[in-house]
Formats: sequence, C-alpha cells, structure tokens
Amino acid sequence: METAFTELRDRCAAVFVCGFSMGGALALHLAATHPDGVAGVVLVNPSLGTYGLGPRLLGRAPVIARIKRTSHGIGGDVKKPGARTSSYDLVPVRAAYQLTRLWRTVRGELPRVVAPTLLFRSRVDHVVDGRSARLVRTGMRDAEFREEILGNSFHVALHDHDAERILTGSADWIRAHGPDGLRG
Repeated sequence: METAFTELRDRCAAVFVCGFSMGGALALHLAATHPDGVAGVVLVNPSLGTYGLGPRLLGRAPVIARIKRTSHGIGGDVKKPGARTSSYDLVPVRAAYQLTRLWRTVRGELPRVVAPTLLFRSRVDHVVDGRSARLVRTGMRDAEFREEILGNSFHVALHDHDAERILTGSADWIRAHGPDGLRG
C-alpha cells in the first residue's frame, strides 16, 4: 500500500484515497500517515469499531484460535434484489483479531487526518454499526468533513440501490477538492 501510494504521489497532481469497510480504515491510516500527500478521502461504510461484543471476544483470539480457527464470514448485506457480491464464507479468527488491532491504531491516528473527507453511511447496515461513523466524525478535528446517509442500501452499498449516488458524489467531491486541473 505504501509503495503504491508513493508511486501515485510521484506521478499525479493529487492523490485521493477511497475505502469501503475495512478499506476505509486503511484509507484513513494512509491519510493520517501522509497528511501532505493525501488530497482527500472518500469512505463508504468504514469499519473502525463496533458496539457489539465481538471485539472483546476477539481480544482473546490467540486462545480461541487454538479451539476454533475460523468464524462465519460476513457478506451479502445488500438490499437490492438480485445484486451479486462476493464474500468469504469463513474468516480466520486471527485475521479478525488483526482487524481490531487496525481499528485501535487508526482511531489513535484520526486527529492527524487533515484531508477533506466524505463519508457515505448506510442508515441500515448489518455489518458495520453506527459506532464507526461516530468515531470518524468525532476523531477528525482539523479536516473538512461531510457525511451522507444512504437510505436505500445496506453494507455493500456499492452494489446496492445507492451505488450511482456514491459514484457521482465521489467524483464531484474529488473534482471540488482537487487541483484546478480536476475542476469543472
């Protein structure tokens, strides 16, 4: 990720980072660790934590993994009938534990994010609850921030009813916040 970012930064007038779910945490990490190199951030249902019990259990993942190596996968959370998505049927318990460690790291980095940020959040999301959006909203102190609520999509919003709204809104955001050559 770092190598690809560096290559883009060297070749492009501006670099915007976009992320969905766990990718949202990675995009925020990049924006926090490269505040002068990230021109803007677009997030779709980013994952930074949960109100649920899962993270507390995952804190014991090294022990749990000796008994149970995998857990059920998450995916297919789409409102639109007939929409096709791909997902993992099973998730390694140790990988889920690593996700909680990423959450902790990124939450601590949020005050360092200065890039303008657009967050799309599904009103009903069966995978990422409202804690993640609240953490982003309250953790970013010095960045322009806009949140858009998606009323007709579940977690996998890019395959759902609001997909066009996300794509158009993202392109408009990037044009509005990019160098003059991107505007218009």
